[in-house]
Amino acid sequence: MTMFLSFYWASAAEPAVSTQQSVKLENPLGTITQPAGLVGKAINGIIGIMGAVTLIMFVLGGFKWLTSAGNAERIKSGTNTMLWAAVGVVIVLSSYIIVQNWIGGITRGN
Repeated sequence: MTMFLSFYWASAAEPAVSTQQSVKLENPLGTITQPAGLVGKAINGIIGIMGAVTLIMFVLGGFKWLTSAGNAERIKSGTNTMLWAAVGVVIVLSSYIIVQNWIGGITRGN
């Protein structure tokens, strides 16, 4: 009987946490206030993803090339994979430089 009463009194106690707490949410964009800054942040994220994809393609091409066991077709396939991954990196970085200069021109007002 004493155990039952202790559960009853424990459940009737006031909650330890106040119900009127304010929650402060952080801005996930940081201090970006202009659309050009948001576009720049999105482009940087896309460039990061492209870097990861490029790394995967280089590893895949190298794996094909190293495990070809003298098969000329697999050597060519691995070499082409690495070649086109390098071409893709050059294209992505060139477009990044062009877009950054274009966004810089817009934000400076030139």
